[in-house]
Amino acid sequence: MANLDLLQRLGALAMRRVLTTDYISTGVDYPHEDIQCLSIESGSVAVIICNHVLEHVPDDDRALAECSRVLKPGGTAFFTIPGNYERLETETYDGPEPANGHYRHYGFDVVDKMKRHFSFVDAIDMSRCAPARWKVRRPEYVFQCWKGRLAGPVH
Repeated sequence: MANLDLLQRLGALAMRRVLTTDYISTGVDYPHEDIQCLSIESGSVAVIICNHVLEHVPDDDRALAECSRVLKPGGTAFFTIPGNYERLETETYDGPEPANGHYRHYGFDVVDKMKRHFSFVDAIDMSRCAPARWKVRRPEYVFQCWKGRLAGPVH
């Protein structure tokens, strides 16, 4: 599925326009955005989908704070990040790893980090709910974070 097709499908589901941003790509609505310092207006975004970004920024706390800032009250953010979620502690590097540009390899303590910026965080193991044909490795999490009111199940 092409990115444009995915964006059109998301827009149809949401019944509104889907806006995109990227630090490097220019073919987006908000080019050259640094997730650690967004130019997007506070409280203006209903849903954020952040796929494999946090591990690439020096200050992931600042990035999470920025996502929370731009999110509307009652809004939700979805984060996917690589990690070893069978361990608790995140492994942090002195700088970006030459092989992949990662500043850290997350452990399950990332949930506590997210809870500092969002009212509620749910860790969903996608390998348990995705069809087998998708071959999602175990465990592979998406972290759903809500701002403001409690909107999801209590864990």
